Amino acid sequence: MDPLVEDFETWRDPDAFHLHVRQCRAHVAGPCVLDVNMNNILEFPGFSTFSIAKADLEACLPSKIVSTIETICGDHGIWSAFSVRKEMINFKKVLLHIMQDAFVLEKQLKRLCVFFFCDLVPTDEEPEDTEEQNRYRTLAGIFRRCKGALQVAFDSRNFTKLICGVHRHPDYELSAKLKEAPISLGISEHISRAAAFLEAHGVEPPCPPLEASPREVPEALEKCSFEALLASIAAQGWPTHITSFVRKVFIARGIAKVTVIRREVSLLRRATSALGPQIVALLEVLRSVHFDAEADVKDRVHLDMHIKTLTGALPAVAEFSRWLAAIDDVPSQTLFLAGDDPQQRLSSMFLPPDFALPSMFSETKALCEPYFLEMRTQLSGEAWPPPPATILGRRVLGSHSCRVCNVRFSKVWLDRGVCHRCEELRRGEGRCPYSDRCSPQTFCPHGHKCFVCDAWSCDECHLTHGDGEAVAQLVSRLNPAVIFLDFDRTLASTKNGGSPLQGRHSLDPELETLLRSHPNVHIVTRNPHEQDIREFLARHRVVKVPIHSVGKRSASEKADVLCRPDLLPQDGSAVGLFVDDNIQEHCVPRDKKGGGRSPTRRLSRGLLKDVDGSAG
Repeated sequence: MDPLVEDFETWRDPDAFHLHVRQCRAHVAGPCVLDVNMNNILEFPGFSTFSIAKADLEACLPSKIVSTIETICGDHGIWSAFSVRKEMINFKKVLLHIMQDAFVLEKQLKRLCVFFFCDLVPTDEEPEDTEEQNRYRTLAGIFRRCKGALQVAFDSRNFTKLICGVHRHPDYELSAKLKEAPISLGISEHISRAAAFLEAHGVEPPCPPLEASPREVPEALEKCSFEALLASIAAQGWPTHITSFVRKVFIARGIAKVTVIRREVSLLRRATSALGPQIVALLEVLRSVHFDAEADVKDRVHLDMHIKTLTGALPAVAEFSRWLAAIDDVPSQTLFLAGDDPQQRLSSMFLPPDFALPSMFSETKALCEPYFLEMRTQLSGEAWPPPPATILGRRVLGSHSCRVCNVRFSKVWLDRGVCHRCEELRRGEGRCPYSDRCSPQTFCPHGHKCFVCDAWSCDECHLTHGDGEAVAQLVSRLNPAVIFLDFDRTLASTKNGGSPLQGRHSLDPELETLLRSHPNVHIVTRNPHEQDIREFLARHRVVKVPIHSVGKRSASEKADVLCRPDLLPQDGSAVGLFVDDNIQEHCVPRDKKGGGRSPTRRLSRGLLKDVDGSAG
């Protein structure tokens, strides 16, 4: 250890200590922790554990002080706070997958309702309760229940994201939505509308209007606050510049943020617990309301709409509240694990076996499958696009142009600018329906989806689309003998072959962990700045990683490196993993070298989302 740290009198001098901190941490990426403020805090590298903060403390303070700080953190529940943060991040990702799938289902249900639309107002020629009316009424009810559950899924994702995204700096203003929960949740608006409907028809709502939940922190969590943590640090009697340094480390390295996350999870748990009883009470009263035959059909439709929406929302609210409570209670084992891909299959995520939210939507889809089949059968027997004068034409045609066939449709029949029929035809031809830039090699023949535009993953194609955390999961599952990592927009934030020493650049935290933990990682890149990459990695304390710079200057390709038999053991059982953000790098023929016995036959691939959230 630096003599300055061992010299008790020397490190008591503020100027000498500050100089020592800057010298010790000069090699660390980002600003010095002494300079942390609200404006530059996002320039500090990301965090997932206490280890980065501990490295700062160990480099600059005596070991006894560091040990005392760790003990204080343990006493104040910081380790539990990190566990809660990790669970919330993964819960947020799981909810994103569910929400995206639910949005697709909602659009499909909307198409069904448009296709099978039937006026529910009886006429002399069209009496009430015809087969068509009953079918449409059934579909409308399913759609409304789905809307209720989807609103809760959206709220769940939105608020878990707000909590995970609270600002690192404790002086930053907290989101008003978090402060005003539960009335700031979208489902609360549906509850208010249902209560207003009852009042408008002379029925007293069963509960008073929802109000913002009190912000008092539960007594059990009072010690976990950042203020309480700092008070215990200050109580040690250390010099002010030492406690100030510890505070700044805690802010820059995320300890302050995890205490806020811990608090907000508990407060949101309390806020959402009020929703279920409100919905139950409202449904009981709504179901007791009856309109006579002479009543306005709109009143009956609106009554049914409120009942169906809240009926769909109730189990979703209960499920969200249940798992929020499970996370708040600090589970001893991991509950949720997922990557960031918005359309990655649920099978690629780790979920508790009794987590019921996904099945609420999958069961709805299964319930509607006969109607989907009937719609497809009828559409296949009709001219496409349908003539404007026909009933189908009036339901399908509109003002939004399909970019493939140029016919104008109503918005519900388009997905990303492509009409229902053109999408089916292109998928049947093995082509991406959304982008002409995607080659046939980017299209999965098993799932009939584009790896890029559909954010698709396929085990049979040995290609997984995801973020750094998804790669870490893949490594855990496959246990690859060798890992090949691209550099630009994959391992690092550099772009287009730029030097990592120019400007501020960072490493993906999950892939950086792989660099340190896996015994056989190779960097394969088209970036020509090989020496700069080595120096950049050394600054991040990553050394002895082989770097293969390919491209025009070396007259080689990435496939030449991947196909080297000396890099992938030839015993027939070992597998390798290639991670790159560019889909074209994954589409090079896998038997380019070595024919059918090429080692790349045993190469799994990870298509990494780049820093803009897309794959490239």
